[in-house]
Amino acid sequence: MGKIDLREYAKIEFSPAPTVYRFMVLQILSAAATLLVCPQFGIGPLGGGHGISQWVMAYGDLVCGAYCGMIFFGFSTLISLSVMRREEAFWLKRNQYFVLSGVFILTIGLLMVSKFTLSVGSAHESFYYYVAWIMMGLLSMFAMTKVTTQWRLS
Repeated sequence: MGKIDLREYAKIEFSPAPTVYRFMVLQILSAAATLLVCPQFGIGPLGGGHGISQWVMAYGDLVCGAYCGMIFFGFSTLISLSVMRREEAFWLKRNQYFVLSGVFILTIGLLMVSKFTLSVGSAHESFYYYVAWIMMGLLSMFAMTKVTTQWRLS
């Protein structure tokens, strides 16, 4: 069987709901996996402490927030798009602003609800931490979408 020309898939209209749902579930599961080794908003890691982010915390709120946002969203986007079918990844790339923004907002909402429900926090949580976390989280999602789909489509 020859190489699939994904430009043909771009012409096919299919229901986006299952693709978005699958991406959201994969994104949440893989993002939750990062909580096993790296805390986010005071949630995680296994065994307590600061996990793999211990050395980053010494550099302050901005660096810690940027690193945590990158790990949380960069890793989860990489894993999610690597697991999805190629045509789904291609469709998500084409519609990334709508889909990624929605997933990003949903994930932050879940983290915040969890944080307040569990009454947890971190010493590095400040306005600057959240700004760096959000900016790097969004940037890493879009960057990983580009990198992963380029890799998957080649």
